[in-house]
Amino acid sequence: MSPPMVTAAEPDPSGPSIRLWNPNAAALWSLLFSPAFGAFLHAGNWSVLGDQRRAKQSMVWFYTSIAIIVAIVVLPMPEAIGDKAGRLIGMGLLLAWYFSMGKQQIELVKEMFPNGSYRKRSWLPPLAIGAASVAGLIGLVVGVELLGPGASPEMVATALAEDVKPSIEKEWKKIPDLAGASVNRVTLRPVGDSISKFSGQVDATIHGQSMHFPIVVTFDSKAGTMGWEIGEGSK
Repeated sequence: MSPPMVTAAEPDPSGPSIRLWNPNAAALWSLLFSPAFGAFLHAGNWSVLGDQRRAKQSMVWFYTSIAIIVAIVVLPMPEAIGDKAGRLIGMGLLLAWYFSMGKQQIELVKEMFPNGSYRKRSWLPPLAIGAASVAGLIGLVVGVELLGPGASPEMVATALAEDVKPSIEKEWKKIPDLAGASVNRVTLRPVGDSISKFSGQVDATIHGQSMHFPIVVTFDSKAGTMGWEIGEGSK
């Protein structure tokens, strides 16, 4: 009698050809990257395991999570409860996904591969995408704050000062003589009543010495982009 055929819908549990992301690790990383991260990776695992129904359900969780996160950022909410409500909604979403879908896969994989005999998929691509998504979300938050109703030139200046600081340090690291420099503070003020042009000062430490540089920052509110130019420094 010939051995039974193993199809894509019925993966061989004993075979090392199965390549999965560790579902438990995916759930833990979701604490940082939101349940969208875990749901997406679990969807890929479900497909490899041959369960297309659960793969589709996980993708529904993925898209739902993205939609809720964007809504939390974009929709206006009273300042006094905004941050707290956002955290509660995010944690509730994570727990709902974990106990309705995530835990199922963790237990199934543990049962199918008691010794972790499946091949481990690389974490570098999903973690890189997760980090980029968080950076994009932060940019969205900043954009909403800058472009939201009632944003004064002073508010825009304060937000841009925080945003331009890491940008300067990033560019300085490309210059050998400034690789060890650090930006201590950036102060900006609007030029007139403009929300597109700002001037101010950069306080930095270079080779152990305190330096001060004049800076001009331009901001394109439609594109959500900024540019800056630093003048000659002084001690």
